[in-house]
Amino acid sequence: MACTVLQAPPGPTSAFLMRIPSQLNDESLYGRRGQSRQSSQPNGQPYRRLVRLCVALALVVVVMKQASHPDVYETFFGNEENHLDDSTTNSDLATTAASKAAVPPSAVPAHDGTAPNDKTETQADDAAQRRIPLSEVSTESRSVANLITQSLSPNEQRQWTVVLDQWQSNETVHVIASMVSAMIDVVQQTEGIDDEQRLAWVATFRRFGERHAADDEIFAGAYSDTTTTLGSAPGADKTLGDEPPHQEGQPKRNDAAIDSHFLSAFLAQLDQAATDRVVDGAVWRSADFDAFYRQLDLAPQLATDGAIGVSVVPLMQQPKTYLGQRVRVGGQVVRAEKKVAAANPFGVDHYWELWVRPSNGGDRPFVLIVPDVPATVAKIDGETNVYKGPEIKVVGRFFKRLAYGSKFGADAAPVIIGRVLGLRNRQANAKERSTRKAGSITGTTARGDFLLIAAIASLLGLTFAASVMWRTKVSARRSRQLRQSNRPGPDLSLIKSSTAPDNPIDRPQ
Repeated sequence: MACTVLQAPPGPTSAFLMRIPSQLNDESLYGRRGQSRQSSQPNGQPYRRLVRLCVALALVVVVMKQASHPDVYETFFGNEENHLDDSTTNSDLATTAASKAAVPPSAVPAHDGTAPNDKTETQADDAAQRRIPLSEVSTESRSVANLITQSLSPNEQRQWTVVLDQWQSNETVHVIASMVSAMIDVVQQTEGIDDEQRLAWVATFRRFGERHAADDEIFAGAYSDTTTTLGSAPGADKTLGDEPPHQEGQPKRNDAAIDSHFLSAFLAQLDQAATDRVVDGAVWRSADFDAFYRQLDLAPQLATDGAIGVSVVPLMQQPKTYLGQRVRVGGQVVRAEKKVAAANPFGVDHYWELWVRPSNGGDRPFVLIVPDVPATVAKIDGETNVYKGPEIKVVGRFFKRLAYGSKFGADAAPVIIGRVLGLRNRQANAKERSTRKAGSITGTTARGDFLLIAAIASLLGLTFAASVMWRTKVSARRSRQLRQSNRPGPDLSLIKSSTAPDNPIDRPQ
């Protein structure tokens, strides 16, 4: 039987290649010589990496230069140095503090025809001493004030808010003795107050009634006799007597300071109770009435120090965090509408409702409630939207998220009650930015030149190193190819020997 001989083509570099096809495709399982080495180290890979690093370095430099501009951060954090047009803040913008209307009779509980007491305050008891910051009020006083506030009905809370607002503003206080007497009874019957605090609060309300309350039969019968104890009132705690007398050798108490401290804490808790009644995420509700007009009445007195610069998104996503907090916002007015205020005990007769597009270009607007606006804003039609209106800055308190209907369906916008600081003067801001930029460039010229020289030197060094590496690799590859071309290939010829014995199986028997 003849045997098949497989012989490779002649030549010094000939080689016998066996092709075993893959079951996945038609490629050989073994591949060509050097294919794995070339795939693991493809030609030009270090240079591509070097180019990518250079591009990334240039991108970092560009981003760092843009990050040095303060205008980039104004969208997110606001700008405290925005100039306001003084012509709008002084002449066109009015406040309601000087024109505060009188409290209507409906806000004061009716009594037996007794005229209110028109006593004037003493010079030592002026309004400046009565406005105590909430941060200076002790936690214990606020806790007691909270317990007393929770014991009152919403109508009683509203009455005392009006009375204490008049007292704190150094105005004529409209209060009757029966109202003070009822408050003393509430303090004596409220649980959770220790005897010392209860006695101090009762003494505060008693002094308040003696100074401001109208004389009627209830007050004269219950408290005109100085020897009568406070515990003799119906339903009062019998263990509580009159205020302890001053003992010699001890520093004299400042009753006016104590009263201001307690009454300020009480008024703060009354405001907090009104704020808690606000219905968030809904249209205007009757429960919003007290807090709405109370904050609108206090809007002209809001200070800008400590106000938080915010945008729409935090107010919409974290309403409980910012509720009642002083915030600072700005934007372009797209709608301004003057509205007549409902009858309220705070004397607010009108207010402005502004729909403002945020300065950062967001689509969701602010709703600003302010007492008065500049003349430029007042000219805007309240029925139509202005695409690009005047830009204003406002400080106020976050009130609620107001639900309204838009062209996209049901939507909501944050409501802020405050006052307009003024129109933003864009020309002054642009001039300041250009001046600041010029000064920054002048002051950093030397540093910029040094960095530029260092960057150029680094790039030149990297380029030289890359060229040396490239030449070295090219030379090594060329030498390897020469060595492989001169290497003789294996002789894989299969030759049938003529002297080999025959296979015994093939022999005839």
